Amino acid sequence: MDYIGEHLVPGKIGHFLIILSFVASIIASVSYFLSTRSTNIADELSWKKLGRIAFFLDVASIIGVFIILYSLIANHRYEYQYVYKNSGNDLEPKYILSSLWSASEGSFILWTIWHAILG
Repeated sequence: MDYIGEHLVPGKIGHFLIILSFVASIIASVSYFLSTRSTNIADELSWKKLGRIAFFLDVASIIGVFIILYSLIANHRYEYQYVYKNSGNDLEPKYILSSLWSASEGSFILWTIWHAILG
């Protein structure tokens, strides 16, 4: 059932980015592992290149999820349960930013952002 005025596209994009991030992080982990196990220099470099591409894809998708979630909270899109439970119309902008990680799902996104920055 769809309601008039729902904004479902950001949620679908965010869902896709989460899946993309998960797959890219697995590919990066396997690629880096295989690069350390490789005895041939050319194979090692190709595995590292694939690992770096997958890691940067992971970073881009996590940043995209963070931006989408912040825009949903800042624009008060209450059709999403996370926004409904963790924000309100009376919040100042600094508290809107902190409401991103007020629940366990947001804390997980915060940790993945730190993973991306440190990586």
